[in-house]
This record gives sequence, structure tokens and C-alpha cells, in this order.
Amino acid sequence: MRSIASTPRSPLTESLNVVLIRKYSCDELLSVWKRVCNFDARPDFHGLKEVFLYECGDTGIRFFHPDSIEGSSSFYERMQRANGYYYDHQKWEFQAALKRLPRNDRIIEVGSGNAVFIRMARAVH
Repeated sequence: MRSIASTPRSPLTESLNVVLIRKYSCDELLSVWKRVCNFDARPDFHGLKEVFLYECGDTGIRFFHPDSIEGSSSFYERMQRANGYYYDHQKWEFQAALKRLPRNDRIIEVGSGNAVFIRMARAVH
């Protein structure tokens, strides 16, 4: 497995003003997916040992590094089959986020899938 050691740039500003929030062991994450969703997500980790959560000091946006790690369509199909939750339009976190968004504020939704959340935010705000 390979490790990523370089400090990334913020995906919005391309600034190096970023802070490491947490390091995740890929083995630990894979174990959780296996236990909770009953499938092996190893192919989607592309041989990585660790995944890092950073925060941009300029914008406050949090992002994972490396940015090359993303779930394949097969990964998301398996997530949906595992618990039927992934594409659920009534996710608790959607309501929690909407309560925290100031009216008329600008937002960006990354990895929006079928854009359910952004449509909900437009309807409410």
C-alpha cells in the first residue's frame, strides 16, 4: 500500500494554508465498510495506506486527501444495496445542514450525486 506525504492545496483557493485535522488508516475504514455494509471496498482505495482530512485556513472547507480517492459507481451501488440509505432523500444530515445554513447564503455541494440536497436547499432558502 502506498502513502501520501505531501501537503495538498485547498480545492477552492489552491492555497497551501491548510491544516491536517485527522489521519485515517485505510485498513480501519475498510474494516468499518466490511462490518457495516458487508462488502470489500478495497479496490476503491487504490492501494493507499492512509487518507487525510484537511481544513482550508482561508475558507474553512474540509476536504480529503488524496483527491484521487473517490468511490466508483460500483462502490455506490454496493452502498445502496447494503442498507438502502445512500440514495435516500430523507437523510437526517440533510435536515441538520439545512437548519444551519443562513438564509440567502451561497453554498457549494461537492459530490452531489443526484443533487437532492441542493434542490432541498433552494426550496427552503
